[in-house]
Amino acid sequence: PALPISFERNSDLSALSWDAVDEHLSLTDLRDRYGELIAKPCMDPIFVLLTVGLANASFCRLFGGDWTAVGIVFTSTLVGFSARQRMQAHAVNHFLVFILSAFLASLCASSALGFDCTAEVAIATSPLFLVPGVPLINGVIDIVEGHILIGCSRLINALLLIVCIAVGLSATLMIVKNSLL
Repeated sequence: PALPISFERNSDLSALSWDAVDEHLSLTDLRDRYGELIAKPCMDPIFVLLTVGLANASFCRLFGGDWTAVGIVFTSTLVGFSARQRMQAHAVNHFLVFILSAFLASLCASSALGFDCTAEVAIATSPLFLVPGVPLINGVIDIVEGHILIGCSRLINALLLIVCIAVGLSATLMIVKNSLL
């Protein structure tokens, strides 16, 4: 099943795999250390929510958004990402999660149209927290390493997630931008 990605857990597991090779760990030691890693508590969801909001607001600024737009994108990201967290916790289909999260984030960002700010940048950058970077990177790496089928599968899945983001953003644009599409 599609699960949220934990970069911290990935890093810890990678370190464990290198320790297994470098230190010639026994299977019992590996199982014990693996159990410790899995039992370690995950990052606080509120902390993750705030850092994702700051990162997405930084994208807005990076793409030319003014400070009003940055604040709106921060708030929009909080709404969209918290909706994503809740839907993932309730095992909602991940394609639907992406559509609804993109829609909610961009709909909240469309409030920028009422202010004298870079509203288009705010709307465009609001769903960027959903970009499936890990599946895209893994798909390319798999293809380069000769695992063509799994690489293509991952790239197609990432493409479908990008289409879901586009559908959510398009729904907002059709509602608030007089069918700009």
